[in-house]
Amino acid sequence: MREDGLVEIRLEGESGIGKTRLVLQALNDNGLRNLVVYVRDVQRLSESLLVHLLQARRQAILVVDECPGGKHLKLVESLTVDANIKLITIGDGGGISSRDPILKLDELPDPQAEELIRCNYPSLGDEARRFVVRHCRGNPRWIDLVASRITRGDSLQAAEIIRRDDIVQFVAEWLGGLNQSSQRARRASQMVS
Repeated sequence: MREDGLVEIRLEGESGIGKTRLVLQALNDNGLRNLVVYVRDVQRLSESLLVHLLQARRQAILVVDECPGGKHLKLVESLTVDANIKLITIGDGGGISSRDPILKLDELPDPQAEELIRCNYPSLGDEARRFVVRHCRGNPRWIDLVASRITRGDSLQAAEIIRRDDIVQFVAEWLGGLNQSSQRARRASQMVS
């Protein structure tokens, strides 16, 4: 990030896995923090912001979240080789080719998921911890949601742990990374409606 010239980085992984947190924590460094321009959704990235950064040859680290692979390529094409912009896009997987490697953030393996639960929810018993690990499939956001609900509730039923609203929100976030005209997206949207 400290080198001159254009740098492009693509980080991919499933929703809730911690991609954004990882990037922002990595850039929370005295020499980098003030250079970060964070856009939480590629739909909110304005052309005027790009022009502003490019015309004055500003040095910046542009982090674009919720960015599909195709949009990543379009952003790279819009940046000149001599630009002093470091581009980091974050999104779900999407088989794109990039000049630089695509980094993939995978779910937590079971031992790390168990350790995360032990550290953050020490009162959770072995059976409950195994339940969370088995059903959250290494997704830190789901682990936190399910473990916190189990910790707070005295006698929850399985249906009370993950609610319909949680699933609707998860699917909506997941669909945000897909082409809305795709048949798969329409079917998933109809299922939750």
